[in-house]
Amino acid sequence: MKPFLSVLLFCTLLWAGDEGRIVHTFPLHVPSLNMDSYHSLGFSDMLSAEPADLASSNPATVNNFTCQHVGISFSYTSKIHLSRGISLTAPMPWLPSAVGYVFPLGNFRFALTYHRKYAQFIDYGKTELSTIEHPEGTGEFIHPTSSKTVHSVSMIIGYSFQHIFTGDDRLSFGLQTYVDYLDWKDKIGFITGTSYAFGWSGKWGLMYEMNRRIGFGLFYEKGTDIKSRLKLDPPLHPIGSADIYQLQLADKLAFGLRLRPAQNFTFGASFCGILWNWKESNPYEDQLDMSLSVIYTVPRWFDISFGLYSTRSKTKSYDSKEKEATYLNVGLRRQFGSTSLQIELFDSSHTADTFYRHTILRLGFNQTLFPKQ
Repeated sequence: MKPFLSVLLFCTLLWAGDEGRIVHTFPLHVPSLNMDSYHSLGFSDMLSAEPADLASSNPATVNNFTCQHVGISFSYTSKIHLSRGISLTAPMPWLPSAVGYVFPLGNFRFALTYHRKYAQFIDYGKTELSTIEHPEGTGEFIHPTSSKTVHSVSMIIGYSFQHIFTGDDRLSFGLQTYVDYLDWKDKIGFITGTSYAFGWSGKWGLMYEMNRRIGFGLFYEKGTDIKSRLKLDPPLHPIGSADIYQLQLADKLAFGLRLRPAQNFTFGASFCGILWNWKESNPYEDQLDMSLSVIYTVPRWFDISFGLYSTRSKTKSYDSKEKEATYLNVGLRRQFGSTSLQIELFDSSHTADTFYRHTILRLGFNQTLFPKQ
């Protein structure tokens, strides 16, 4: 398996030097490392989000903030062992996974956010070279790696209406525009392929709260579409490469609800459709992800959450097995005046196929600026 994947990566780099070859669109699809639903103490974030969570939640939740807020979060992911010697993880773990800043202006709400929308680092391990003269191996090794990261910066604008149908309800809207930056680097032997390119995406959302106990949320996200050229160093041809790669993330249509049957209990659920907006060369079928969470508030102490998130993906190949996972979650949030700290743990080690089997530790810090007295 490992020698085959190494040869496949090498052939990709060779193709990149084939003048006139235009590579078809292909998807960015590693949901196990880009699970946007894991935040806000639990998996359901359709009606509430911390400042850093706004980067990937329902944009209408920006209307929950009445003064300036700032937040930052870090995520640490264990390796996924795909096969012998081949592993998958997130590159640059020392970078913040998300940052958000919220500021109100009259009846409007604005936010600036950053998050790693896509993160993939594949280590193929060391492979010994062999020749006809030395079929058992030459003693020389290559160590192929492949890294793709999409950094995303966005701006959100929100507005809400009070007392639409009753004296307690609220209807909120949010619009979010992303600028996405692809950082792509492949290495095999002495050849390095790099690409840096920009794309865009967007999201709109709404939120309706009947009262303090019942609320609904909805959003639609247009997936990232980035056209890129992979440049080789050293170039395999003197004239360079004209290959164009088109990388895409799927569209998303999500619905969620929140119930508060008691003062200290909150239940949340969400359903997210993963929709591939192009069909010709896309190997993946559309899918439906689901999440459930419960949050209990210990007065004057902390919030604690428990949740689960179910995801599955399947390719269109008849001999391909469906990949699925159920992530379990536990989280704590502690408020210190105008500051809040979060710690959340997500694990699928015993409830997932190999491709999804890993653990995520998430740390968050949020601060209210100029709190109202």
